[in-house]
Amino acid sequence: MALAGGFSLATASASPRQRRVALAVCGLLIVITAAVLPHSTAQLPVIPAFLPTFAAAVFILDVLTAFLLFSQFATGRSVSLALLAATYLFSGLIVVVQIGTFPGVYTAAGLFGAGTQTAVWLWMFWHAGFPLGILTYAIADWRSDAIVEVGRTTRILASLVTAVVVLVLFLAVLTTRFGAFLPPLVAHGNYAAAFHYGVAQFVLVAAAAAPLALLKGSRTTAVSHVWLVVAATALLADCVLTLFGGARFTLGWYLARFDSVIVSATILIVFLFEIHVLYRRLARAASVAAFRGLILAQPAMSSVRPTRRYTLPRMRDEIALWPIRFRRERNTISARSDHRCPRLQPRACRLPHRCALPVVPDRRFPGSSRAR
Repeated sequence: MALAGGFSLATASASPRQRRVALAVCGLLIVITAAVLPHSTAQLPVIPAFLPTFAAAVFILDVLTAFLLFSQFATGRSVSLALLAATYLFSGLIVVVQIGTFPGVYTAAGLFGAGTQTAVWLWMFWHAGFPLGILTYAIADWRSDAIVEVGRTTRILASLVTAVVVLVLFLAVLTTRFGAFLPPLVAHGNYAAAFHYGVAQFVLVAAAAAPLALLKGSRTTAVSHVWLVVAATALLADCVLTLFGGARFTLGWYLARFDSVIVSATILIVFLFEIHVLYRRLARAASVAAFRGLILAQPAMSSVRPTRRYTLPRMRDEIALWPIRFRRERNTISARSDHRCPRLQPRACRLPHRCALPVVPDRRFPGSSRAR
């Protein structure tokens, strides 16, 4: 991503260790998915509280991730970051509608006048829209990632949020009020009909294209790129296990829900870790600078009183010696300030030399002298 718009955590380069860890996580997700896939159709007990808990976790993680990405967009003014933030916001909002219309969670048929196909269609829109959003992010980054003007960031942010909310409402109305006109994708809890109409194939292709597009990008060393590949890989595992799991509440279906949580939490965890590292480096640099006697605070921050818990043990020893040094310097200055220097009037002379001019008492300054 371009740096012309200002510093952003997303523009920071990932260390070789981070790239190795991300690659290991991607490999682990692929191995687990491949190992579970032959047994993904095994039916497991229905846990009533699982889906509401899952939806709440995904909603909170996606909204927090969108907030962080929007804040990075306000700092770096990168168009690709704004698109990625809108993608996570879309995921966080549509999961609430999807779980609300899921049969048996809150009501037998689902909320909002949902039909038997509403939840599965919302799931398809959710898992097709998220990789498409990642693809738009990758395409925007391929084209040198345009930087928005300073005064337009708030307007673009408000426009994206409004567009995402309108899109989610449109999909909710489409699948609830006009669900009868949509082809059935699930019958008796089985997803075989989704493959018959080609919807499942489209979702799988979109989910597979997202990590490939990120890997082909020219800026894969950025933190956001590296860990977004992990999130896209988890999304692909989610789609594979759900669609090939055959039915709801199977082993593959439950494991796919955990993959969705990984998709939502990856970027958030990485950004929080980067903020922690940045704060630790800043605190260390401030401590070293204060120990060396450097003044880093701006004039507006001069009234802020430093707290002792941010000082080094070695600095406390130095601070304890300040009163002794101050009294010693004051006595030295008093001994040298029994006259007024014509070059430094009206301030007393602090130089070790003696002025050549005769010195007489100055009535305006009791206890001092002035040169005549």
